[in-house]
Amino acid sequence: MATPHPLPLDAEDQVFEDLDLTGQRLERRSLVGCTLRRCKLSGARLERWTLDEVRFEDCDLSVIKWGESALCDVEFVDCKLTGINWAEAHALTLAVRFERSTLDYGSFLDVPLKRLRVTGGTANDVTWADCDLRNATFDGVTLADASFLRCDLRGANFGNCEGISLDASCRLGKTKISLADALAHLHQMGLSVEMG
Repeated sequence: MATPHPLPLDAEDQVFEDLDLTGQRLERRSLVGCTLRRCKLSGARLERWTLDEVRFEDCDLSVIKWGESALCDVEFVDCKLTGINWAEAHALTLAVRFERSTLDYGSFLDVPLKRLRVTGGTANDVTWADCDLRNATFDGVTLADASFLRCDLRGANFGNCEGISLDASCRLGKTKISLADALAHLHQMGLSVEMG
């Protein structure tokens, strides 16, 4: 008799700990209200998953492939999320949160992320292009070499971050950035500020 897989096809309000799914291909799972702790999913391919109100804690999801999965109200806390193409998710929708996580070397292309919240951690060398980031909050995130191209950043708050690179094609309005970044962008446009 075959051993049942440690992650069932459908689960609700369950906690899964210390699973090693590194490099595995897993199809059609539905997790609702679940928590995954200290799980290894690096290089895994999740085909057509539905994740609703799921929390990942201290997990390694580096170079994961989303394979047309739907993520809604998903939270990543203290996770390693390097090298991910987030556009592979079929529906990466509202209320995705990253807390003290590493998002380095990833890309978000044409992804609707209104009200995205990124707190602490790093998003170094990440490309955000053609994304709806209205009312997104980046709080205390290191954004070295991160670029924002043709994004809707109306109401976005980068006030507690430095190193942001905004392309002239971004849509701005009530967008908050640090004074140092504002001065750097003025310099790029050939403007200088005289005090006094």
